[in-house]
Amino acid sequence: MQRYFLTGENIAFFVLEVQTSPVAREQPMSATEGDAGQLPEVTHLQFLVLDVIAAIQETSATELRRHLEAFSTDQKGPKFYQLMGRLEKSGFVESWAQQYDVGGGSVSRTFYKLTEEGETARQITLEFYNSRLKLHAVVTERLKRSHERRRKQR
Repeated sequence: MQRYFLTGENIAFFVLEVQTSPVAREQPMSATEGDAGQLPEVTHLQFLVLDVIAAIQETSATELRRHLEAFSTDQKGPKFYQLMGRLEKSGFVESWAQQYDVGGGSVSRTFYKLTEEGETARQITLEFYNSRLKLHAVVTERLKRSHERRRKQR
């Protein structure tokens, strides 16, 4: 059995054991073997919202929902405003309303922008997933090489 301790830029989070059979399994590392890493504070949907707002700066609720629809998210009406309310309560976004006169009546539109805390949460989440992608590439390459060596030994 070979033990690989995968380390690098924030990717030392598990040990890969390659046994004589072609089966590989992940085993969590202890705190002394490496940093297990922290899961991001935000969900994948919340991350998407923060990322979209970061890309377009300030945005109206209508525009933000349009961008989210491109990712096949069903965030309409109350679901959308509950999601945004949780992000605002967490301090990740700020919102404000603007009144517009339309045809003799008043229409209110809600706008959102990312806070400093929101940008920090977005960056932490982005780094978390980027490190997992790097790790995936390393593991995949090592598994391929190990499999090829075993194949040649047969």
